[in-house]
Amino acid sequence: MKLLNGSRPTSRKNSRSGEDSIEPGLHVAIALHFLATGESYKTLAFQFQVAANTVCSIVPETCRAIVTVYGDEVVQLPPTPEQWKEVASGFEERWNFPHTLGAVDGKHIRIQNPEKGEGSWESNGSGE
Repeated sequence: MKLLNGSRPTSRKNSRSGEDSIEPGLHVAIALHFLATGESYKTLAFQFQVAANTVCSIVPETCRAIVTVYGDEVVQLPPTPEQWKEVASGFEERWNFPHTLGAVDGKHIRIQNPEKGEGSWESNGSGE
């Protein structure tokens, strides 16, 4: 994997405890699992059998490395105003979202308005 190339050795001794440090592949696995599931650091620590404070440093560190290695390949921004307008036009045509220039994670949530008079849709908070 490109992300692991040139990274530190797969096993080195921790200077404090003398134990083997965590392999880079496990760093990537923990970070990708966090990004895919959104699970808490505490849950990830339990699942991967590492300390929670270790997960707290692994996730942001590995995410920064992913952005550094893959950022230019994956995130390509339109260089001209005309191309930005094409992107916005595409979002409006396909998804009915005017003035939209992108989406994070590609998730769309359909929201259906409640029927008139149902719930607090028409309430202004003052009881009227």
